[in-house]
Amino acid sequence: MIQGIQKKDVNFLNSITLNLYDVALGVGIYPKLQFNPLIELRSQSTNMTKTFISLAFDVTNKERYVTLYYILNKVASEPQSPTSGLIYLGDDLFPYGFFDITIYENSTAINLSTGNAGFSLPILYKGMFNLRKYEYTTESAVRFREPALYNQLIPTSPTHITNEQV
Repeated sequence: MIQGIQKKDVNFLNSITLNLYDVALGVGIYPKLQFNPLIELRSQSTNMTKTFISLAFDVTNKERYVTLYYILNKVASEPQSPTSGLIYLGDDLFPYGFFDITIYENSTAINLSTGNAGFSLPILYKGMFNLRKYEYTTESAVRFREPALYNQLIPTSPTHITNEQV
């Protein structure tokens, strides 16, 4: 699963690292990821779709992985630029949580369409994406507290689970 992080105080550069280079050579009609890949996110809660082109992609270690970059805006009022990987998520239409992600091999540097007139772009990856809010804290992620009546809540006899057939 791919993780996306949104910060409340700064625009945040996110990255997606996947083994896409071999896939692009196998299914693509454009040579060796000639254009920045097209990314489509579909919210699993609202079924709304946001499509954007990655800001950049790095093929330095292409035999192992390709890294795609995009920027999540800190607030919705800032301008978005889907053709250059600058988007906003985390509102009512695109809430925090799970998205279906599809990454396509793009046909041009500014194409935001996954297909038209019977032609569709080659799919490089399909999977899940989790959008979460970045929260900095010095506390542990899990707080442990004993119940006030802890001694009274302990069972007097142990419970055994068996695999008996019913």
